[in-house]
Amino acid sequence: MASFPYTVVLFYGAEKALSTTKTQKFGTMGETPDGRTFRYGQANACFEFGSLLDGTSPSTQAALDMAVTSAAPIGADHIQVVSAGSLAINADAAVDGFLYVNDGTGQGQLFRVRTHASIATTGATTGTNVYFHPNDTVRVALATSSLVGLTANRYASVAAASAVAAATARTRKIVGVSVSDALASRFCWVQTGG
Repeated sequence: MASFPYTVVLFYGAEKALSTTKTQKFGTMGETPDGRTFRYGQANACFEFGSLLDGTSPSTQAALDMAVTSAAPIGADHIQVVSAGSLAINADAAVDGFLYVNDGTGQGQLFRVRTHASIATTGATTGTNVYFHPNDTVRVALATSSLVGLTANRYASVAAASAVAAATARTRKIVGVSVSDALASRFCWVQTGG
């Protein structure tokens, strides 16, 4: 098993960098020499320096109790699923998030999502493969009676809290503070401590 540091060293000023290209996994931790901590994310709307930021919305009903459409053996690096709701799930909506087995054979397993195509709605004749990050494989085989869910990474779609909802109606969690102005769809660092 390889051992790699889980924190990216951010030299002064690097925490303010914005990009149109994703360079880290969502949620990657970064730290500046003075000990301030950050998480890597993506803006889903424009926000200003110093804004409180909300994370990704909770999973939709479509991402809960999804059917496994093909048995997954021990060692599989993906699971084939179909949405449980009437809404399809967009391609890579759960990238760097998690797929979890919440009922049936293999219950309790959790996998980090690497990629997936659009996931079809209930009634689709074929499922969609949800692929896991390397070395994250099925440990207990799954059957077609197993049910799974998807949850997006909380840093995959950050927005200014004031643009989301008043504190009394909040459904999203505050995940940090912006350290630069950002345009929608830009990748950025979100300050979480220090």
